[in-house]
Formats: sequence, C-alpha cells, structure tokens
Amino acid sequence: MHYHYKVLFINGTGYGENKILLNICKAAAFKDNDSVGNIFASHFKLYMFVLLALEFAALELCNSEWSNGKHEQSTFSEKQVGRDYLTHLTDIENWAEMNPEVVDKLRRKWYTRASSHLTGSGATANVQTHITLTQVDALHAELTGRTGDTNSETEQQVMGEGAEGGQD
Repeated sequence: MHYHYKVLFINGTGYGENKILLNICKAAAFKDNDSVGNIFASHFKLYMFVLLALEFAALELCNSEWSNGKHEQSTFSEKQVGRDYLTHLTDIENWAEMNPEVVDKLRRKWYTRASSHLTGSGATANVQTHITLTQVDALHAELTGRTGDTNSETEQQVMGEGAEGGQD
C-alpha cells in the first residue's frame, strides 16, 4: 500500500504526506471551530502517530472495499482493522525514529495545514472532574501505600468484600 506517500510509485517519497490524509484529517478532526482537533489543539499540535496510523488503516479498509472493482462494504471494527492499524503504527514509529527532529516538524506542519481554515481558537474544552479535593488526598494516600502489583490483592479485596464474609 503506497497511498500514504506524497509521490506514488514503488519507492514512494513523502511518507504520510499524501494530500488525501490532509483531507481526512480536516474532515475528521478539524471540520469546524467546535471540532475535537480545535478544542483540544494541544493534543494535536504534534500530529499523533496513533491518529495517522488510524487514518492509514481506514484508507486501507476503504481501498479493500473496491479491490475487485465492485464495492463490497466492510465493517470498521477492531477485528477487521486492528492488525493493519498496529502494523501502520509500528511503521510510523520506526519512520519517526529515523530522524525525530524532521518528523516532529512534519507533524507540526500537518497540524497547521489541517487547522489553517479555522478562525479563532474555537470552543474551549470545559473539562470537569468528578474527584473532590478530599478524594484527591485520599487517593494520593492510597497510591503512596501501593506498589501497583495488583496481583497481590485477593479477589475479595478487588470485589470490595471484607474478610468477614462480604462486609467492608
């Protein structure tokens, strides 16, 4: 699959720079000022490898729907796309390791191009929490006393049952 190269041929150039990827990104994450890419811009300014891999996998699925010349609709599911996604993610990460500085500049450029049609800063994320300050202190104390090795917890502890037959 060479659809993700800017210049398409056997040894394509411009990995991840095919214009169709920019169009997908604009439609999926930067459609308008209230889109997720604009609201959570700090998460997109370095275009995420996981998003790029997902785009590659989605394109591959779409291409496969037409592989015999007739449209045969597929289901976009983890079972159907998961292996391709992981393969693309590995390829992207390996590509990025070849020259991280240049790849980071490309990722910033992709973000800029995808979001350039938006005006202003868009909506701001109104992120709230369900954890009170009292709960934060209790959670901090709990985590301080743990190792993260949850295999040491008994099944009763995991299910919230006390040692006295299900009482806390």
